[in-house]
Amino acid sequence: MLMELELLPTELLTEPACKSILTQYSQSFSDVLEFENLTPSEKTYEDFNKLLSVIRHRHQDTVPHMAEALHNLRDAGNLNVNSKDRLNQAIQYFLDRLYMSRISISMLVSQHKALYCPEERVKSNPGCRLKGTIDPKCDAVDVARNAFENATFLCEQIYMDAPKLNIEWVDLTDGDKDSVDFVYIPSHLYHMFFEVFKNSMRATMEFHENSDTIPEINVRIVKSAQDISIKVCDQGGGISRSVAENIFLYLYTSATRVKLSDADMGGTTSTSTPMHGLGYGLPLSRLYARYFGGDMKVASVDGYGTDTYIYLRALESDARETLPIFNASSSNKIRDTANQVEDWTKDE
Repeated sequence: MLMELELLPTELLTEPACKSILTQYSQSFSDVLEFENLTPSEKTYEDFNKLLSVIRHRHQDTVPHMAEALHNLRDAGNLNVNSKDRLNQAIQYFLDRLYMSRISISMLVSQHKALYCPEERVKSNPGCRLKGTIDPKCDAVDVARNAFENATFLCEQIYMDAPKLNIEWVDLTDGDKDSVDFVYIPSHLYHMFFEVFKNSMRATMEFHENSDTIPEINVRIVKSAQDISIKVCDQGGGISRSVAENIFLYLYTSATRVKLSDADMGGTTSTSTPMHGLGYGLPLSRLYARYFGGDMKVASVDGYGTDTYIYLRALESDARETLPIFNASSSNKIRDTANQVEDWTKDE
């Protein structure tokens, strides 16, 4: 990760936010190395757990801060955010790798803290069934409702109202069950729902700003033998085909750019983070889906609404991590903007 950060264009590396991110990762790597040859003891164990808490807090706003650096680069005329620009393709490739690695590291830290720090586990999840951060019976319906409730909070702050949720679900593997559950990390699923709901709410409220009624956002969750398929439908006016090819690009947004706070924002799913304007919601959500072999797709009817599809693995044996590997090929792809190929996270 550090080596790839150093391969970024000079214009980006000189951005204060980007320099800060590089310094933070260097500091965290240096801090962890201090424990490499220490003799195992209760004191060492305690210090290491404290360090993990520091590292987790240190990097919680990496995503919005990198977004700020890239927005500055674009505003200076050094970056063109579209699917055909070669420099943009190289940066998009790097960001996918950076954030996928970040997702993995965050999961490892959270898993360790949840398993080996009883006081934290009891404080954050009293009486819960989680195995670390993994829920063997993650209820997709409950996660969707929780994400919708929090997205509604943000929407009402801006628009003074919000669409209602209409959710249906079915488990085709067990007709007697009144829920859809599977082995998954609830926080990852929450992130996907939260970002999709924010987009749908904003589009719906702005498209129907002069209407007497606000259409509902419809969610359908289906579990089959191999897949969890989630469909989120809104009537927010949809998007044109020329726009659709850019919606999974980092920085691409139809909203007004927001000015980020210099203070801690609590991560991308915090209610302190802006509802829109970063251009990170969909691409980052797709990475969360792809992390365990899933995916995210969008289909739209311009002038009517948009359907977002989230596909996840129903069987934990099929949900394997998709992680980037640093080698000569990946470093050349970041540096060589004239030779860009398909994203490494896509299936062959």
